Amino acid sequence: MPTIRTRNQRLTDAIEQRFLRAVEEVRRHVENGDDADLFQLETYANVLSFMYRNRYLRPRCRKPYSIELRDRVLDAYNAEDYSGIIRLTPEQFQELAEILGRDPLFRLRKTGDPLANIKIQLKVTLFRLGTKGISIKKVAWIFGCSVGTVHSYTWRCIKAINNLVEQFVVWPDREEKLEILKWFKENKGFPHMLVQKSR
Repeated sequence: MPTIRTRNQRLTDAIEQRFLRAVEEVRRHVENGDDADLFQLETYANVLSFMYRNRYLRPRCRKPYSIELRDRVLDAYNAEDYSGIIRLTPEQFQELAEILGRDPLFRLRKTGDPLANIKIQLKVTLFRLGTKGISIKKVAWIFGCSVGTVHSYTWRCIKAINNLVEQFVVWPDREEKLEILKWFKENKGFPHMLVQKSR
């Protein structure tokens, strides 16, 4: 997943470059025996100090949200309604959550402590992927989390599921292909659905 440099990061990079140029200029003045003007250097140092201390330059207001749907309402639905929203039955969801929960992607690298609840991450991911045309903002609003959290949860689950491909997805051998071909021909009327391409 590519990283996107925010405006704040680009601004910090630019100030760091100016700070380094100011340091170089002061060093040249000192080597030549001239008086160095430290005002500019001090200004850049103060700006960088402020930017390192403050992740956001503009004030942020916390938006109200509810986690009722995610934590209480959804689990009270019957299996048909649940699978209509999450695209899995509650049993399938539980099994997938247990399998994915073993993946190291769901743990902090340094300490090994678990990240956010795997079931919450999986609910957000399955709802987002299983709902046609829904915006990431709407998913965030429905599940009571930020847009960035929805993005992180989705990619983490996709990577973990992708890690399971070799374990669960197996291409049929020749006998299985013939059996599948026979079944399709008898039941669906589509012969030659699975054949090896000849070159």
